[in-house]
Amino acid sequence: MLSRRAVTRMQSIVIIAIIIIAALGVGGWYMMQPPGPTTTTTTGVPTTVAPPPKKVALIMPGSITDHGWDQEPYEGLMKAKADFGLEVSYTEEVMVTGTPADYDRILRDYVSKGFGFIICHDFLCKDSVTAVAKDNPKVWFAYDGARFDPAIPNLIPYIPWGHEAAYIAGVFAALMSKTGIVGAYDGIPIHIEVACVEAFEMGAKAANPNIKVLKNYIGVWHDPKKGHDLVVAMADAGADVVYGVGDGINVGGIQGAKEKGIWFVGGTGDQRPMEPDTVIVSVSWGLGPIIYTLAKLYSEDKLSGTAYEFTMHTYIDGKQTGPDFLPWTDANASKVPQNVQDAVAKARADIMSGALVVPLITQAPAS
Repeated sequence: MLSRRAVTRMQSIVIIAIIIIAALGVGGWYMMQPPGPTTTTTTGVPTTVAPPPKKVALIMPGSITDHGWDQEPYEGLMKAKADFGLEVSYTEEVMVTGTPADYDRILRDYVSKGFGFIICHDFLCKDSVTAVAKDNPKVWFAYDGARFDPAIPNLIPYIPWGHEAAYIAGVFAALMSKTGIVGAYDGIPIHIEVACVEAFEMGAKAANPNIKVLKNYIGVWHDPKKGHDLVVAMADAGADVVYGVGDGINVGGIQGAKEKGIWFVGGTGDQRPMEPDTVIVSVSWGLGPIIYTLAKLYSEDKLSGTAYEFTMHTYIDGKQTGPDFLPWTDANASKVPQNVQDAVAKARADIMSGALVVPLITQAPAS
């Protein structure tokens, strides 16, 4: 027979075994449960992991080094990334290496990667962005161009009207000209660019009714050689100040102006840094602040399916957000006569006060 001590020992062993088996069973049950919210505890304070950042993509036709149509939106996107913690991506030079048909593929690729706001910064992407937006109603899209009729709820047109700043540039050019001939050119005669060329001519003739304005639409936006050759031809025809509305074409146009020793008025962005001794003033469309504003609204869930239009009179958060005339730098101030400085200041003041309303002409007159 077993002694009482032996029985007690066996009972203890059985009890311990039961406890171990029960613990293993509970542990196995726990391991089979679906995971709950991830929580990180630091110094005893539970902290829930932050949601992933919102994703914004920007698609551009040209180079982010053009000091204009493409570079300024890129810089606006990068500033929004830093300020609002966005995850961003961009595609550049679509129209340098491809065709408008490529926009559809690029847009759909960004959708497949989970981007919630996709900005197609080219008038020529209209058909693609319209189709992709309709196919993806839960994704926000933006497009620089005209309003849609009927409106597409998740597709936002943004329209920079630079005609007021271009008018001031025309005043400047006419008064700076010694030959009595100035030039203005653009790539393709779409509404927002025709408005600038026509307003430039109005400003020039307001300052000097006898001024001759040479105008030309090249047919492309991204061919530096065509911009160069046109500016050289305008200089050979007597123009000593030329205003270019473009991106790649202005890269070449500025070089043509430098070669001919004439003044160049930059367009769509601040192109003064490209050749400070040639590009004396510039017409900015405020594209950096515009893209920044749209990204900010998206980050705050405040986008709405309406058209956003920007002029010299547009202020957001107390700051001018949109086109403006960028005058000569301090380094070039001595090259601008006082009467020109005064006339430019008056034109700007009259526009801002409403005393001067610059007509908005969106169709090029028949030649």
